[in-house]
Amino acid sequence: MGDRNRVSIKMKIDIKALKDSNEFLNLLLANIDTAVFIADENLRIYQFNDSFLDLFKRSGETMAEMTFGAASGCINAVRENKPCGETSACGSCVLKQSLIASLSAREPHEKKFLERVFYIHGQPVKKYLEFTSRPIVFQDRRMILVFVYDVTKMEQKKLS
Repeated sequence: MGDRNRVSIKMKIDIKALKDSNEFLNLLLANIDTAVFIADENLRIYQFNDSFLDLFKRSGETMAEMTFGAASGCINAVRENKPCGETSACGSCVLKQSLIASLSAREPHEKKFLERVFYIHGQPVKKYLEFTSRPIVFQDRRMILVFVYDVTKMEQKKLS
């Protein structure tokens, strides 16, 4: 067997090891700019990455099983002091509708757009987000894996 074939076989083994590695997954999630979280049917968050915390300027210690509205500082959840899913605006919320539909139909939803005001450090901040959702099974429960892309700078450039 030539040197090239040995290198190719070794790379395949290393790639498989990476795919099976929790350490690699943690490194990946810690180093991507995309906010990632896992939530249940009530949009209660169970796992999230540092980019999620950075996007909404939150501390990880305060996020244990919060709903998305509380964790993100959603204007509706904050003003009405209600959890995500229970505010007067939740019935028409594209995020809630999309994530619940994704979970119910067990189908991904791609690049949905959300324009929303979030309270960040107590101040209202308008953000433009795109999100993609995937239904998953996590800890033997049907959950939703969500990727959130902050497109605020691009949208603000379009508007100016």
